[in-house]
Amino acid sequence: METLANIFTLKRRFNRSINLERDLANSDSVSGYVLTARSSDVLVRMLQAFSSPTGTKAWTLTGAYGTGKSSFAHFLACLLGRRISIQSNCSSNRKKSF
Repeated sequence: METLANIFTLKRRFNRSINLERDLANSDSVSGYVLTARSSDVLVRMLQAFSSPTGTKAWTLTGAYGTGKSSFAHFLACLLGRRISIQSNCSSNRKKSF
């Protein structure tokens, strides 16, 4: 009998959860990140607030386990970060989603 492992393969990114301390320097960990409608809305609101002198500068992400809070935070950190190689991965994900 054929097993599911013989039929499907998962990219390593989907085999484990994101850990911000462990994965922040690894540009592959954001490769394939999909910006959902909700995360896209949050991103727009955050960027608008950051660009306003009176906008909110502190944010809290809350949600159930496994809903992508750490993945979104990692995506945001690489998008706004200084490492060019990581930014290019984030930017390509952003362009696909908007």
